[in-house]
Amino acid sequence: AVVLAEPLCCPSGAAAAQQSPGADGDETSSKVCGFCGVGGVSPDAAGTEVPESGGLSCSDLFGYVQTLEDGAEECDAVVLAEPLCCPGAVAAQQPAQDNF
Repeated sequence: AVVLAEPLCCPSGAAAAQQSPGADGDETSSKVCGFCGVGGVSPDAAGTEVPESGGLSCSDLFGYVQTLEDGAEECDAVVLAEPLCCPGAVAAQQPAQDNF
């Protein structure tokens, strides 16, 4: 879980995580991890510690995911904290129910 903070704490690790082979600096070919989507972290949850994250808060995780590509294993793990950190995330994950 502490590895999640590596890009925040270790500049060489963060630089390596942001490099894409053969991209030649073109960042448009990959998408950033979609943690909390466009709404960002809920202000009420910003300082909330995420369980099993090594003491990281929702805001810490939001900063960290900016270094990850969508679909990366680490991104998939962090996205599990969306119901705790993101406004509307729980509603978005619930399947629509038919009222018949």
